Amino acid sequence: MDPSAIAFEIFGRPIYWYGVLFAGGWLAAVFHWSRLIKSKPWPKSLPSDLSVWMMLGGVLGARLAYIFANWSHFMDNPAELVRIDQGGLIFYGGLFGCVLAVILFAKKQRLAIWPLGDFIITAAPLGHAFGRLGCHINGCCYGKESEAFWAVPMQGLLRHPTQLLEVGGNLAIYIALLFIYPKLSHRPGRTVASYLILYPPLRFALEFLRGDERLTTGAITNAQVISLLLFASGIALFWSSGKAKSNSTD
Repeated sequence: MDPSAIAFEIFGRPIYWYGVLFAGGWLAAVFHWSRLIKSKPWPKSLPSDLSVWMMLGGVLGARLAYIFANWSHFMDNPAELVRIDQGGLIFYGGLFGCVLAVILFAKKQRLAIWPLGDFIITAAPLGHAFGRLGCHINGCCYGKESEAFWAVPMQGLLRHPTQLLEVGGNLAIYIALLFIYPKLSHRPGRTVASYLILYPPLRFALEFLRGDERLTTGAITNAQVISLLLFASGIALFWSSGKAKSNSTD
């Protein structure tokens, strides 16, 4: 943990920028949903109710994925298992945790899953951008050593700014979804599919620049394997959601 990543202290306890920005990303997502829901026939309390479910599912999934990826470290340091304030969350683990939470929430509220999923996913890249900015300040998820013009000092070396590149990529995806969602809202599932088509290639490419320890499957990292699977799922979902609409109008 980089000492400079401390945002402030409360009663002598350090509060890190990673945690502050993680919370900021979540609040930004809730604000986004609160604005978007005005045109929906759902309860206006849905964003706040949904945020609790997704936060629990997302944090649990992201932390479990990180613990699994760093199993030997946590076996030697069990007291750090719950120290998410110091970083240690894997996005894809959080994504899967959020998906499970959304499915359970939709069933409890008797809401159709795909329209709700389309609504929710529009905020995902915005919250993710906040999280990656926290990674940059925290000093985790750093890039390989580089002499490129965009290199930034980190871990005592000049490195690819992988976290900042992902911040920029996520913000671009967020803007794209703002245009896509209203145009595709009549085809449930297609906004989710659009996100799955847009984000995985970004993550796949940035994995080549990552300098922190990565779990691998053959010649590529596990994150790249998941990216390929999600991208293929996005293509299949985009096609099947359009086919379902066509069949319903025959």
